[in-house]
Amino acid sequence: MCTYLQEILETAGYRVDTAADGEEGLDRVSRYRYDLVLSDVRMAHMDGFEFLKRVRDTFDPPDVVMISGYATVDDAVASIKHGAVDYLTKPFDRNRVLSAVRIALERHRLEREVRTLRMQMSTTYGDERLVVVSSAMRQTMAVAKAVAQTDTIVLIEGPSGTGKEMVARSIHRQSARSAGPFVPVNCGALPASLLESELFGYEKGAFTGANQSKKGLFESANDGTLLLDEIGELPLNLQATLLRVLQEKEIRRIGGTRSFPINVRIIAATNRDLQQMVDNGEFREDLYYRLRVVPIRVPALRERPEDIIPLATHFMDVYGRLLGKSFHGIEEEAARYLTTAEWRGNVRELENLIHGIITLFPSGSVTLSRIRTLSSTRTDERAGEPIGIGAEGAVAVVDDDTPASSRYEEAPRERTPPPEPPAPTLARDRGEAERAAILDALQRCAGHRGRAAAALGISRTSLWRKMNKYRIGDANAPADGAEGD
Repeated sequence: MCTYLQEILETAGYRVDTAADGEEGLDRVSRYRYDLVLSDVRMAHMDGFEFLKRVRDTFDPPDVVMISGYATVDDAVASIKHGAVDYLTKPFDRNRVLSAVRIALERHRLEREVRTLRMQMSTTYGDERLVVVSSAMRQTMAVAKAVAQTDTIVLIEGPSGTGKEMVARSIHRQSARSAGPFVPVNCGALPASLLESELFGYEKGAFTGANQSKKGLFESANDGTLLLDEIGELPLNLQATLLRVLQEKEIRRIGGTRSFPINVRIIAATNRDLQQMVDNGEFREDLYYRLRVVPIRVPALRERPEDIIPLATHFMDVYGRLLGKSFHGIEEEAARYLTTAEWRGNVRELENLIHGIITLFPSGSVTLSRIRTLSSTRTDERAGEPIGIGAEGAVAVVDDDTPASSRYEEAPRERTPPPEPPAPTLARDRGEAERAAILDALQRCAGHRGRAAAALGISRTSLWRKMNKYRIGDANAPADGAEGD
């Protein structure tokens, strides 16, 4: 079996080393850098799960695909829980092996790329949460880095959900004001009367309910940066007040008689066309030119498709750690779908989609079926080019004594495409996902239905109905089980 796997992979262009057992394989992994390991579950001296655990503890560990001639659901589940990225059963043909290796190596490449980008972003842009791959976004961040070294007013323009606030935070972190506060305010989220008091503060007795003086956000941002988000929503009367503050560099609280000097860097952001608003008489022309000293445009996500898969991988890592779940990569069909979708909600829509998948499903990978369960985006059916990994990956193969009952039959040399999977249906996929989420919650809560319902964000009655619907356990048992709180 070891020789067979080596021949399949080397014929496909991969560089392959082999080892006779887990100890020899672990020695190789500790001394050399591999991208992927294929390991049996049952081995002499050290079983596959122990081997997998020790591999995952090494520095910059390779991904691991587990193999077994004694295929059981328990072994497959245990492999994924221990950190394996896939699970193969013997006998298998070369197409299945090559598909598993190709997907695993693509996932490993993306993870390594995201880690590298995080380090670069932290150094270059002051924030490892920024993922910048495309030339369009690199150009945007280059302007942000240059202007960060000054106190010049910046106007960040771009559609909603593109990450304008992230760009503003990056400017702040790279500036001489980085030790000071960063204070964001959404000018469209508050009514005009409340927004004025929030921005400029008020004195005691200035209006009914003003029982004590309160400083505003301009004062709170002193020696730091104030982000005026959605500046296009600012009422005309407050635009005049803001213009005076920018010119005089001082503010006066509502109901006050004296002015306070301020030392604040102003960044404004908008998803609206301010020039058109000026032409329509909806925005002051003098304020527009006062704010637009250095304009920075954040492109829509569809204008930078190179960023989509790295961003999705980043969000998988973030929400996987947050929710304590293990997700392993993005399948090829899913990646093609993501890179061709419209993304009208931009990065925020992509983030919410990945967050939803990781919330709803217990583990695994991002698949087209799971995307369709949650996604409201629409894309055409053009196939596009498949995402490939080339042949530069290195693979280590660790094998055991294969049982006679699972000897392989020689697979045909010509690679034939796998049969088309049945078309998923939204109702079926949603039902499967809901059932999996309930089972996962019950397992994490040791069968306690009250705590499971709270973890799922539903009532106990709703949980009882869904357990009846999906025939999960004894739904007629007491809601809290016998174990108590």
